[in-house]
Amino acid sequence: MRRTFLLLNMILALVLIAAPKNAIAQQGTMNNIVIFIRFSDDTNEIGTPFSTIDNMLNDSSATSTSMYSYFKQVSYNKLHVVTHYFPNPEGDTVISYQDIYPHSYYVPYNSTIAPNGYMTDIERWSREFGLLERAVNWVNANSPVPGTLDLDKDNDGNVDNIVFIVKGGILRDFAVTTTSSGRTSVPSMTEWCTWGASAYITTM
Repeated sequence: MRRTFLLLNMILALVLIAAPKNAIAQQGTMNNIVIFIRFSDDTNEIGTPFSTIDNMLNDSSATSTSMYSYFKQVSYNKLHVVTHYFPNPEGDTVISYQDIYPHSYYVPYNSTIAPNGYMTDIERWSREFGLLERAVNWVNANSPVPGTLDLDKDNDGNVDNIVFIVKGGILRDFAVTTTSSGRTSVPSMTEWCTWGASAYITTM
């Protein structure tokens, strides 16, 4: 069955996830989505082995410092954040959505190194949101999220959590126009919320 969820609170996080809003949702399993992105001038995939990234997020061993272990510990073993990856990796190789624009399109204008860079904050926000929207739409069409995966643990109609891992880490002060408020610094991959526009994930 196809289901569509609004990404009202897109959270960009490797170590920080927004907690579900109600007490019931703070228990059990919360599914986290990772979408990998690279730019049009990135001919090679993300070089970090998939197993390294997965260990950072999903390792459940007793001595692990993964995101999974962190939330398990701070919730006193009540909340288990399990991460799922799109596009699906091939063995230990990360597979990513390749954007239609190069790295330089997402940095401030510079006549020498970024002649196609943005000139204003509005232009920057539009480009950055467009990048993530295209990535989500690509995943919907080419590597859809299984319908059996519960993306909305607190039943508010929004995806609980989504992570964008962008090769190169060049986006700065990632504040994009959608329906919530917030900001982030993409190079450190911490947190992102949006306001004024919408994107959707469709499960199959």
